[in-house]
Amino acid sequence: MKFLSLKNFTAFMLLAALAISGCGEYTPVKAPGQSEPAVDRTTMLEEPELLYTKDDMHPSILVDMVGYEPDDDKIAVIEAKILPGRFEVVDSKTDEPVYYGDVRKRECTEDDETFTGFAEFTDLTEEGTYYIRTELLGRSNDFTIKEGIYEYLLDEAFKGLDGLRDENGVSGIIALEGDTSKNLRVSGGWYTGPDGQKDVCEVCLCVQDLLTAHDFFPKAASDKKGNGDKGNGIPDILDQAMYGADWLLKMQNPETGGVYTAIALNDSEISDEKRLSVMGETTRATAYFCTTMAKISVAVKRYDAKASAKYMEAANLAWKCLEANKELVDATQMFRAAVEMYRATGYGVYGDIINAYLKDNADKDYEERIALDGAVVYMSSTRNTNVTYCTKLMEHYMSRTEDKSNSANASRYLVESGDRDESVLLRNLVELVIVDYIISNQEYATIEKNYLHYFCGRNPQSEICSELSHNPDAYAEFIVLLYKLSLSKEGE
Repeated sequence: MKFLSLKNFTAFMLLAALAISGCGEYTPVKAPGQSEPAVDRTTMLEEPELLYTKDDMHPSILVDMVGYEPDDDKIAVIEAKILPGRFEVVDSKTDEPVYYGDVRKRECTEDDETFTGFAEFTDLTEEGTYYIRTELLGRSNDFTIKEGIYEYLLDEAFKGLDGLRDENGVSGIIALEGDTSKNLRVSGGWYTGPDGQKDVCEVCLCVQDLLTAHDFFPKAASDKKGNGDKGNGIPDILDQAMYGADWLLKMQNPETGGVYTAIALNDSEISDEKRLSVMGETTRATAYFCTTMAKISVAVKRYDAKASAKYMEAANLAWKCLEANKELVDATQMFRAAVEMYRATGYGVYGDIINAYLKDNADKDYEERIALDGAVVYMSSTRNTNVTYCTKLMEHYMSRTEDKSNSANASRYLVESGDRDESVLLRNLVELVIVDYIISNQEYATIEKNYLHYFCGRNPQSEICSELSHNPDAYAEFIVLLYKLSLSKEGE
């Protein structure tokens, strides 16, 4: 697993690291409104003794280091070979306990020699900066209780996307792989790898997820974030999507309709150094491109009809390329593109391809992301759809999500599994948000917040974990969650 700081979190993380300490001797006090001291002095060790530490000096008391909304449930996860009986929530400024409670032992699916305990402090709602302290284990990292956590994280996600932009044209005019005489102007877009690399399919997925957030939660959209796009009358999230889509347009070959797959490092013919090249056309990149252009054409039509038409023209050209090479196109990729083309146009030719695919696959387990995404769009389309197929797709989707929900509830970290890669957990989270949007399930809403706490520090590494470096789609997936949570807080 790779853990990296969110943009602008460097100073915060340094302070959090300094907050980690061992077990010290302290005098218990009565917490406000509580008649008993936070810790019974007779149970404390006369001399400080560190009975359990985690590898790499990570604290054993895991909290969301970004913070908790005052009215949200608040749980710290405790991992230890010997669980303490009680815990204190301590004001970081005064080092005085303000809340105490019992550590609740919990059975979980993690198969190790470590016990799991929960320290719940939901009733503590006063804004401030705190840490949790117990006998045996010392203290947690600092965390805050504060209004506006979701908005803060949303701002950071938009800044993160802006930070991946190729604003200076670093990858400007680049030669085509295998044909150095053909140079393409391909500046713009988001970096998806180091040294100026950009992958078409990854950028397509980012644009698609941004559009999903806007499709499902349009009331969360504002026009006050972003890199130079504020106040232009277009929701920030669509500005971001259009920024990515405009770069994708540069990656389409206007003669064939096919799409170049990436800007990537290639072996130089004249030296041992690697250089950036535009990699050749593929049906996969073309299918992802077609899907994305059709989707964004629908989304921006009410705001910018000219741009919408431009995107749809590119989608049509890409579709013609796919049709001309259909024996080479993966059936699921063709289905995914057809779903968006059908949604955009209502043309029967796309409906026929969809129905043929679902006839063979509606009963199957959908594990591929593009198949699941296609199913969601088909089920939510305002176009005529096959009720039988929609029912089968929904039953599978609900069953899949219920399994992931059960796994999350049984896990130490209250997400599907702390051993999973963040990219997998982010994708699972988006699926959960979509189902919650459809059926409005309070249990799912709780799990969504648990995922957020996990990504913000309540995880095995006790760090703000991030799949976000050079991964614009991870930011987009995070935005899907934050749009949902911000609306839930407003009672929408």
